[in-house]
Amino acid sequence: MPPKVRINRKGVRELLRSREVLSDLERRANAIAAAAGEGMEVDSEIGRNRARASVRTATREAVLAEAQQRALTRALDAGRCDVPEVIVFPDVEDLLVTYLSTELAARGDTATVHTVVPADRPDRFVLVPRVGGTRANLVVDNATIGIEAWASTDQQAHDLCQLVRGLVHALPGRVVDGVTFYRTGEFAGPTNLPDPVSRQSRYIFTPTVSCRGTAA
Repeated sequence: MPPKVRINRKGVRELLRSREVLSDLERRANAIAAAAGEGMEVDSEIGRNRARASVRTATREAVLAEAQQRALTRALDAGRCDVPEVIVFPDVEDLLVTYLSTELAARGDTATVHTVVPADRPDRFVLVPRVGGTRANLVVDNATIGIEAWASTDQQAHDLCQLVRGLVHALPGRVVDGVTFYRTGEFAGPTNLPDPVSRQSRYIFTPTVSCRGTAA
């Protein structure tokens, strides 16, 4: 005769309502939220019969990401994996060179875009070196960019700086070379800072840009 199994319902209920189970659910929910992108929030609680954790779209951008790209639905597997996923972030300098070069040319502006000062320095150009930043979560990188706008006069450098500033803050929601940009911010606004050696007119500002990485 096979042995009889009697479930300890009280013990099962205590296990399902334990802090250990809640912690595991929160870990998995946070992994899903991180994989889905910005604007996702995790809610958790210990209910009457069991612990619960959920991920919800908390911003308009997150709602659109789920509606248009199934961002949250596609991230569910992140909660099933116990091995951390390897995420590689793109070269944000290269992406900004591509984006700004295209946008400036479309507006008839002759300024070229670089990451370092060209050896044959033109009268009018823009630099976009990355100067820092941190990883926001599993799949989003917050990059700090030290943008410089060089021109023949202070007024020209100022106007170029403000144009580039506007273009940078138009990045959220755009896809550049297959990379999605989420949001922008500003660490420091435009400053008149001529080159100390050549005295060429130069305006600088320091924005932050957020973009998505991909699994390696």
